[in-house]
Amino acid sequence: MSANRSGWPEGAEPSSAAWTLDGVCRGRTDDLASCADRLGRFLRGLAATDRTLARWYDEDDQPVALDPAAMHALVERSRQDDDPEGTFGSIVLLHNGQDDERGAAIVEIVCGAGSAYVPDTLAVTLPRPDDAPDLYRRDRMIGLLDVAIDAWQPDWCRVRPQHPGAAATDPHSLAALSSWLVYLDHAVYSRAGELPAGVRALAREHGELFVLADTPQQLDPPTIDALRAAITFTPDWTDLA
Repeated sequence: MSANRSGWPEGAEPSSAAWTLDGVCRGRTDDLASCADRLGRFLRGLAATDRTLARWYDEDDQPVALDPAAMHALVERSRQDDDPEGTFGSIVLLHNGQDDERGAAIVEIVCGAGSAYVPDTLAVTLPRPDDAPDLYRRDRMIGLLDVAIDAWQPDWCRVRPQHPGAAATDPHSLAALSSWLVYLDHAVYSRAGELPAGVRALAREHGELFVLADTPQQLDPPTIDALRAAITFTPDWTDLA
């Protein structure tokens, strides 16, 4: 699948593609307690959104409890052995226990990074649409994005099919607007014109959640280009265009 000018993968089959929710939180350094609180709220929100996201396991395949004490212990032991000061934060990797890649989900979180070069990131590789069709209903997916916004207060986050060969943990593999749904904090952009027909902007406390189509199948790549023309990013976020 090559990418057209919009960045949306050409020839993508939304029902069978691997999908990702990912985002970035830059310029913030959370302590362990804050990271544990955010992670707990995030995982509990995922569990309430869809049954495929209700149970999580750590890298040793041990079930993860979602209570505050368990979250704090998980974040603490996710600090890297060669980084005792936590410069690069806690790196949390979880999976939903499904062996079939169609139903598999993976959570990858970096929280508490104290380096200007290492932002906090979130990435969830989602079950594929043909295995979890209810998750890909517009309102359900908006709810999932709202879970991420509420828990992490990101500068931006999005829902889109993974680009072939691009890891879910690379949040700059494609521009943020090349998505089905995208949230932008007001600090990273301003409106440069009228939104294109068919694009809805849902107000959130610190930004807007843009819905580019009712379903992934209805997303028209020229819509992405038209939205790009209506958005101006601040100089430090021009790579999102």
